[in-house]
Order: sequence, then structure tokens, then C-alpha cells
Amino acid sequence: MDPLNYVPPGPRLSQGDIVRAPIGVFARAADLADPAMVDDAPAAPAYGDPRGIALHVPWRSLSGTEETAAQLVLRAWHFPAVVVTPDCGIDKEPAQILVAPVLPLVAAAPVDRDGVRAGTFLMACHLPADPEMIFADGSDFAFPESYVDLTRTTALAPQLVLDQRMVALSEAQCDRFQEAWVRFVAGRELSSTGTVDAAAGKRVRTVDTLESSRRRHTVLFTFEDDSVIVLYQEPRRRGDHLQEVRVRNGAFDPPEVQAVAGSTIVLRFENNDRRDWNLACPALGLESCRIAAASTTPVLVRCPTAAGDLELVNRDKRGATLRLCIVAVPQHVAVDR
Repeated sequence: MDPLNYVPPGPRLSQGDIVRAPIGVFARAADLADPAMVDDAPAAPAYGDPRGIALHVPWRSLSGTEETAAQLVLRAWHFPAVVVTPDCGIDKEPAQILVAPVLPLVAAAPVDRDGVRAGTFLMACHLPADPEMIFADGSDFAFPESYVDLTRTTALAPQLVLDQRMVALSEAQCDRFQEAWVRFVAGRELSSTGTVDAAAGKRVRTVDTLESSRRRHTVLFTFEDDSVIVLYQEPRRRGDHLQEVRVRNGAFDPPEVQAVAGSTIVLRFENNDRRDWNLACPALGLESCRIAAASTTPVLVRCPTAAGDLELVNRDKRGATLRLCIVAVPQHVAVDR
């Protein structure tokens, strides 16, 4: 089992634990691929079965008509799932916690898979494959490339999954899952306009740490004009490196970028051309990344932990490549202390 991605679960239920869990959503019978599967007393769903069950729910006041009310069904599955609720929330012993199901990537629509891998698909979080996943009970499994389906996040009593923990996301993977969750719940509505952008040019008067945990600090900045802004700081995470790359006639300038093994780098493509280009690097999980015409496109790259060279290829102009030279961290350099 690769400890960079997965680790044994800790002594208590935590965010990032992968558990066996019931997952449920409400739907209309008419929207089911097979409306005949609706059953007033279905058999228990088999673990991992994507078909699941559909249970009729007699909800009379759902609408003004008996016809529509009779259509309400509960779709339920028994799936592996990631615990979504943060540790601080679990520590409060709530009546419910949130979990989100884990599905093999082949279950996603083909058009969405590249976006899931690249982290640009808003409704999912990518989980890498592991050929030798070792579960808490000592069993092993060839875990396929998968994704967390955030759209089917379910609330349930934590007691249902306390003894159903199998494995846990590593700290790095848990950080990435948190990023995906924040984008999912706030990415379409939350804008930096009027918030972070409004802080440009201001002088900071005080910095106060409102809350601190193993994974995050909540920090309050107070400016000289008495305006404030609250930011979250990941204490063990290094900032992403930023590298500007210009695109002219489909070619990249500079043609070569250096990065440190195991780090993340943001490639900010400034496309001066009047057409889109299609960037790809399968080794980085980028099967197809659109570089928009006459605009800036940031691309987040998570570098492998081993040194070496990779090529990002303009699929619309095969001769145009951007070489990513990944170098090892010098032994005399102290990192993250």
C-alpha cells in the first residue's frame, strides 16, 4: 500500500477514513432507468452493487397532486465512502456525520474522467489506484482508480460506520480531498471579488489565530482601515510554486520548466493566440486540458516524488512541447520545518 496515498485508519473515526456505508438520495420513479425496480420491501443492497435499491416513499405533501406524490422513491446503495465531516465536528459527537461514496473511475462518464484526474471536475475528487491496498482487517485488495462522488454525500449516524472503517486517506490525499470539497460547496458562488481582492494595497495591523488544529489554522487579518478578512492556513502544506508560460503560435516560452520532486506547481499559461490549444501529459493525469484563446489558464501540476523529465504536449501541434524537469530536493535543504 502506497503510504503517500493511503494509510491504516487511526484510533478514532476521522475525516478521510474510508468506510462501508449506506448511501441514499431521493428521486422520482419516472427518472429511474428501470422504474420497475421500485419495491415497497426490497432486499438489502449488495455491497458495492451500483444498481442499489429503490424504495417507494408515500410522501403526500410533496406536490399538489397524488400522481406526483406517488413518484417519490428513495435510492439506496451500500458503498465504500469517505468521511467528509472534519475531525473537530466528529469530536463534538453529532447525531449525524457526512460521508460521500467512492466509485471506480470507469463508472464516471468518459467525457468527465480527464477532468476528475486533473482536479477540474467540480463534483468529484480523484483517488489513485493501489494494487496492494491493505485493509484494517488484514485483507488486501487491488484498489482501482476511483473517485469520490460529492453529489451523493449522505448524512448518517456515526455509529453505523464506527466498526466499518477499512483504510484512510493519507494526510496529503486528505488535503486534496478538502480542496475538492471546498470547491464543490463554494466554488460556484464564492468569488474573491470584494473579499481577498479588496485587501490589495492595504497594510496589515494585526494577525490573530482564531483556531488551530492539526490540519488547519483559522487566521484573522485586521487592516489599518479596520477592515478584516479571515483566511485558512494549512500548517504542513508548502505553498504552490508559480511559473508563467507564454503560448505563441502553439509553442511554449520558456520551453522548459524546473520543479522540485513531490511539490506542486501552478503553470500559468498566457495564450497570445486566437485559438484554443489542447494540452496533455498522461504521466501527470492530464489527458486533455484546454488552454483558452487570448486568455490566462492556470494548470495545477502535482509533481511525482521521483526526479525525471516529463513532456506536456500540445495535442493540436505535436511538435510543441513543454519539458517539466523534476529535480530532487538537495539533502542540505531543510523543508517544512
